[in-house]
Amino acid sequence: MLAAIVLIIVFAIGGTAWWCVYKRLPNKLIRPKRCPARSTSLRSRAHGGYQTPSDAGMEYESISVVARDGVNLAGWFIPSPEANNRTVILLHGVGSSRTGMLPTAKLLHTNGYNTLMYDSRASGESGGEFCTYGFLEKYDLVSVIDMLVYDILPAPKNAGEGHIGLLGFSMGAAVALQAAAIEPFIRCVIAESGFLDLNTVAYDYLERHVGVRWKCIHDTALRTAERIAHFSVKDVSPLESVKKLHAPVLFIHGTEDRTVKPVYSQKLYDACSSMKELYMIEGAHHIDLYETAGETYNTKRIEFFNRYL
Repeated sequence: MLAAIVLIIVFAIGGTAWWCVYKRLPNKLIRPKRCPARSTSLRSRAHGGYQTPSDAGMEYESISVVARDGVNLAGWFIPSPEANNRTVILLHGVGSSRTGMLPTAKLLHTNGYNTLMYDSRASGESGGEFCTYGFLEKYDLVSVIDMLVYDILPAPKNAGEGHIGLLGFSMGAAVALQAAAIEPFIRCVIAESGFLDLNTVAYDYLERHVGVRWKCIHDTALRTAERIAHFSVKDVSPLESVKKLHAPVLFIHGTEDRTVKPVYSQKLYDACSSMKELYMIEGAHHIDLYETAGETYNTKRIEFFNRYL
C-alpha cells in the first residue's frame, strides 16, 4: 500500500514537471497573453486611458502591412500637424499592444513628428501565432518601413536621406536594436528597458516564475519553444546587434526594474558601436519611467530625436 502511494506521488511529481517544462514554460514564452489593441494597458491608463489616436486629439489612418511570411500587421499612421517626413515608429512590449504607446505618440505629435505604431505579431489585432522576440519581428519592422517609405512618406527614397527613428519599450527595444543593425533607413533609436538576449532574459523569467535557475529546465523549455515556433533563440541577441550599429542610440532604464535588469542597458551601452547615450532613471521600475522622472524623461527623448532626425 505504501509503495503504491509513493509510486503515485512520484508519477504526479514527474507529470507536473513534464507539463511545466514541455508545455507551460515554452507556451508562456512564445504565446504571451494577447492584449486587445483597443484595451487600455497599465501604461495607457496612467496617461489618460487613450483607446485610439482620436481620443488623444490626433487624426490618423489605419494601416495594414503584410510581413514576409504572410502575417498581417495592423497599425496606425498619425501624420504630424506640420507637413514633413520626420517619422518615429513605436514598438510595444510583450503582452501589450500599440494602444499602450499612445501617450508617447501624443508627445511626438505635439512636437511635430509623424508617428507609426503597429501591433507586433501575435499581439493586438495583428496576425501570427508566436512571439519570437526579434527573430521574425525585425523583418516585420523592415516590411513596415518599406511601406512607410514607398507608400506613405514623400520623397526622398534614399536611405541616407531618410528621417526615420525608432522608439521601443522592453521587447520593442530589443526588436528596434536588432532591426537597426540591418535596415539603413533607420536614423536613430531610443531603446527603453531592453534586454541583452533571449537566452539570458529567459533565465530571469524562469527564476521569477518558477523560483529556480536550473539549466536543464531552461534549456529544455527553450529547445521546445524553438521547435514549436520554428526559430533560433541564439539569434535573438540585441547585444550582438548593437556591435554592428551606425545609428545613434539612447538607452533608457529604471534603476529598480525587476522585470528586465537595469544592468542590461548598461551592457548594451558599453557594447554599442555607434554614438550612444545612457539615461538611468533613479528609482524607476519597468513601466513607471514617466511617473518617476516626469517631464525630464519626455524632454530627454524629444531632444534626442530633434538632434538626429
